[in-house]
Amino acid sequence: MKKVAKGFLSLSIVFVLLLTLTSCKLFGGGKEKFGNLRFELPEGFEMTEQSGVKVAISENYPLVTDNITFVKSGKDSIDNYSKEIFNNYYKNTVAGFKGIDSFEKIEIDGVPSIRLEFRMTMSGVNMSQTQIMIFYRKASYVVTFTVLNSQYHDIFDEVIKSIKVKWSLF
Repeated sequence: MKKVAKGFLSLSIVFVLLLTLTSCKLFGGGKEKFGNLRFELPEGFEMTEQSGVKVAISENYPLVTDNITFVKSGKDSIDNYSKEIFNNYYKNTVAGFKGIDSFEKIEIDGVPSIRLEFRMTMSGVNMSQTQIMIFYRKASYVVTFTVLNSQYHDIFDEVIKSIKVKWSLF
């Protein structure tokens, strides 16, 4: 009887641990959220909305114009995209587009994603952008990091590493 009780207790502990880990996956993540995404913003950045788009900007804006934008769209597939497709699109739509520096198909928290890095010049200002496209169930998310001050490259990489996807059944 004691062996059965110990076995049941061990199974109960394992079940509670698994439930706890699953809860972290389902509801965990960073301090900020956008749709099913959870993430940590850099110190001194805050979420706002500009023209219907969620944007994280520095508390020192407009002196610091580096920013992060968040866009949610309908269901899409990572298979619809390649470096050539992005290169042609940006070359034809963005004046001052300088070229794609990198294109990678990756995973963000187990979800198929793309990391795209490119440079451009707008109004005489050189900038680089990193776009993270996350293809999640019924929605796709595009998170764009715009860097004008090179100190934010590493800081924004930490934000990318902090992105978690809140799993849902729908």
